[in-house]
Amino acid sequence: MAQVANILIAIGGVPRIDSKETVPSYPTVGLPGNVLPNLTVTLEKLTLQHVYKVFMGIEVPHNESVTDNTTGEQIAENTIGQFYDSIAQCVTSLGNGIFNKSTANKQIQWPWPTKIGRVFIVTDVSSAVKGIQEIKEQGEGASPYDPTQGDTSSLAHFYKFEEIVCQKHLVKTIHGSYAYDGADIPFDESGVWPMKDSPSSKDIPPENNCYTEAKAFHSAFRALLRNIQDVFSGHLDGDTGMMSSITIMESMAVHARKLMWTKINPHDESSCGPVWDYEWTTPPAGAKNQ
Repeated sequence: MAQVANILIAIGGVPRIDSKETVPSYPTVGLPGNVLPNLTVTLEKLTLQHVYKVFMGIEVPHNESVTDNTTGEQIAENTIGQFYDSIAQCVTSLGNGIFNKSTANKQIQWPWPTKIGRVFIVTDVSSAVKGIQEIKEQGEGASPYDPTQGDTSSLAHFYKFEEIVCQKHLVKTIHGSYAYDGADIPFDESGVWPMKDSPSSKDIPPENNCYTEAKAFHSAFRALLRNIQDVFSGHLDGDTGMMSSITIMESMAVHARKLMWTKINPHDESSCGPVWDYEWTTPPAGAKNQ
């Protein structure tokens, strides 16, 4: 997100983070920019099927990774990687004239070690394309044939999710290919909280067990959006603003855990979950609990 913001700032734009039009509601179908238009994204308790369908579905490469466990088939829909390839092509076609180098001091610097990724200051076509390539590498990987290729020491998100689904680490075989045949990654279904699917404020009346913590989580979420917006708009120092954003995220995690520990009602095994609605909508009086 920081890298995309830097590219937008470099051409005179202002990222829109704290916006009703930007924040999705769940479930949602398709991603912005006509990316994966048939993918349904839901918020659910963790299952292997959910990781496979949603998490891997979001990060899937256009040419599916070729390992001993996969077929390498081509994905028909527009993927995130293709979306960023199109942006790179547009940037290259338009040339260096679209960039304003005076915006460099307004862009986000990455205050953490490079092993978890890099954020480039964008001043020209070359730095913009490097940033786009970094985004692609972190999501779908640098190569469909070598999952370890790239500038970071960590596997791309797609391969990490596939390790969870296969319940095995990805390793290089004696034949030089890659397979999910490494050490076990056990999945303990009993350790997953039974969260209600896609929690929403419109389903939580004030008398509901979830209300107080869900409202606190939502307030922190909106504070996070405002804080990140101020950083990307230049109203907060980048390093200080990003660190304060992380502090807010940590407080959200506390509220989220409390929600997960709370049953919706004594007669339901489902637990509460965090509310990601942009606006809190209180249901009408007399509405049923979740």
